[in-house]
Amino acid sequence: MSFEIIPAIDLLDSKVVRLFKGKYSEETVFSDDPVKVAKNWEQDGAQRIHLVDLNGAREGSIYHLEIIKKIAESTSIPIQVGGGIRSLSNVEELLDAGVDRVILGSIIIKDRNTAIRAISEYGDSVICGIDSLNGQILIQGWEENSNIESLELARELVSVGATRFIHTDISRDGTLEGPNINSMKEFSGIIGDIPLIASGGIGSLDDIRNISSINIEGVIVGRALYTGDVNLPDALRIGNSN
Repeated sequence: MSFEIIPAIDLLDSKVVRLFKGKYSEETVFSDDPVKVAKNWEQDGAQRIHLVDLNGAREGSIYHLEIIKKIAESTSIPIQVGGGIRSLSNVEELLDAGVDRVILGSIIIKDRNTAIRAISEYGDSVICGIDSLNGQILIQGWEENSNIESLELARELVSVGATRFIHTDISRDGTLEGPNINSMKEFSGIIGDIPLIASGGIGSLDDIRNISSINIEGVIVGRALYTGDVNLPDALRIGNSN
């Protein structure tokens, strides 16, 4: 099976942005037309799009639902969405809007029972998002430290039936410095055969080659696609060769 290369669209105040290490004070705006950006990634060959509602992540409620709906309606490839999901009704809302997979983040820490119910009820339509800095999980748009170890939480989620993970290394996110391969290997070792998507730090085609060599399902690419450091068709060729 090929290795998935998933373009990221981060939404802040209805614009496509990239943050540096998740800091809202260090944003770069790349477009004010998220739907057009999504269509462009699809035309370039993307098989899936990763959407993050940054306002939602920080505020604790879905902020960009209408834009998410428009992207789902305007493209024919699956989209996965995270940010602001705090209830089962939020999960349903997004799935009803045409989203393929919903990413649980802060809710796993703040309302574990509801997160476990979502995992049980929605199965493969739910991804557990583990966003960590120096091994500890950050929540609420990465502005609050949960003081929970990412590997410890991963073990617990495996035990309750998690079917897929996204692991983001916040220290690399938006830096173009390359992914933390050792961290991803360690995380993969904890969750075993459960699919894992890596995120954070991709800055070149070599970074994609390196991370595709470990036992994970795919990688999310953000800033490097917008700066031109990575060309999506070239990256997809690497993914398809695996």
